[in-house]
Amino acid sequence: MKTAQIFLMGIFLVFISCGKKQEEKVEIPVKKVEKPVEVVKEEIIEQPLIFTVQIGAFEYGNNKIAAAKDVVTYKENNLFVYRFGSFFFVFRG
Repeated sequence: MKTAQIFLMGIFLVFISCGKKQEEKVEIPVKKVEKPVEVVKEEIIEQPLIFTVQIGAFEYGNNKIAAAKDVVTYKENNLFVYRFGSFFFVFRG
């Protein structure tokens, strides 16, 4: 009797599941909107590169080198750096 009940229940479930109508799928057309691409122009600023010749770098200042003509003294990383000359180079890409 249990087997008959299980069999009838299975048939009942099959009829119920087959009796439902499937919902129709409605396709909604999608409009593709293309956004214009902004073109950004970069201004290239030509800045000259300045080359110098380093004469020396010392922990303590050197008055003899500093007194020489056209020598420039810089303080970098706790060192006195002595440079000579200014050579300009302009790069144009």
